[in-house]
Amino acid sequence: MRVAIIGAGISGIVAARELCAEHEVAVFEAASRVGGDARTSEIQIGNQVVPVDTGFLIFNECRYPRFGSLLRELGVATRDADVSLTIQSDKPNLLFRGTTLRDLLRSGRNFTSPAFYATFRDLLRFARHAKHFSAVENVEFSLEDFISLKRYSPAFVDLYLVPMLAGVSQMTREEILQLPLPYAFAFLNTHGLLQLTEPTGWKTVIGGARAYMSKLTAPIEGFVHRNHCVVAISRAPDHVLIKFQDRPSQRFDAVVLGTHADQALSLLADPTRPERRILGAFQYRARVGVLHTDRALLPTDASLWGSWNYRLTDAGTRTVAFTYNLSRLNGLTLPEPLLLTFNSPSVSPEHLLQTFDYQRVVLDRRSYLAQRSRSQINGVRRTYFCGAYWGNGFHEDAVASAHAVVDLVRQDNALRIAETCGK
Repeated sequence: MRVAIIGAGISGIVAARELCAEHEVAVFEAASRVGGDARTSEIQIGNQVVPVDTGFLIFNECRYPRFGSLLRELGVATRDADVSLTIQSDKPNLLFRGTTLRDLLRSGRNFTSPAFYATFRDLLRFARHAKHFSAVENVEFSLEDFISLKRYSPAFVDLYLVPMLAGVSQMTREEILQLPLPYAFAFLNTHGLLQLTEPTGWKTVIGGARAYMSKLTAPIEGFVHRNHCVVAISRAPDHVLIKFQDRPSQRFDAVVLGTHADQALSLLADPTRPERRILGAFQYRARVGVLHTDRALLPTDASLWGSWNYRLTDAGTRTVAFTYNLSRLNGLTLPEPLLLTFNSPSVSPEHLLQTFDYQRVVLDRRSYLAQRSRSQINGVRRTYFCGAYWGNGFHEDAVASAHAVVDLVRQDNALRIAETCGK
């Protein structure tokens, strides 16, 4: 078959790599580069030029089995990552590094604070309750509802639970609290945040995302067409027609859309009612990442700097400003700490290096139900959909969705061949 793949993010490239041995594959990417949100930028710090990832930071070998296996297959070098979390609050006045129970127990002076004691107590309660509620699939019940039901303290919510989830998701406080409970526990379980022991298995990719994207793309480089902007996809019973902005249309036997869900829907010239309902359920919100060297966004005590740093400056607004210490996370020795902040207050202009705009899928009740309806549209009318939005928005979800599409394309092609031979 001739298979068109729209979008050269990780899901589209993985699908193309798997299908190219059996089919004639063409990948069309509107941008001048591949990788989607997985981008590596070169930043000059002092006399050093450093490759920096901003869209993809860390992964866990145990909890990202498909992505980890892919990196091993490609021979991509990785290194252990420090995933320490430091939390600083002005009201109440607290500063501690708190990834594990041991970390919290070492924060001796904080035990005089009622807020810290409440956080410690409720962390133990939450870990115990989570074992019984992790299998709950009631999407009408939010994390905020669960917090209210179990009467967790505001201190635990704002000084531990929200920062932990913000660190892995870059969501705002409000978005975190409104998460359907199944999503919230999936986040916590996937990232090992329900275990109170030392986190293990966390890695960063040496050389950044471009190190694996270049190897991933190498076998199909001749089939990847950059700067090819698709404007519409028309489907007939026996073919798919891909229309471009400034190029002749091309005809294929099937199409795989490896774009965001809203982009996929906008490209379909004649979407079906299920396609409108399911793809339309996914919403996206802008996330702005600020790359900088402004120490003011780190904890005041440099000895307590973590890889993830959360500061609560206003108990009234409780804005979740989260700063990743990329120097610590990637083991970089630099004259100034290299930092990436989301939901940022102002960064001093003289420390600003670069800003990045991302579109993150909103995980809510509608998206949760849509994910469970994927089979209603995948493979229908010679059209397949893959992307991280079918899971929790991570690389592991993107790879898993690509593998699912590849399996379905193979099954459908085998059925078509059988039908043809039977005529």
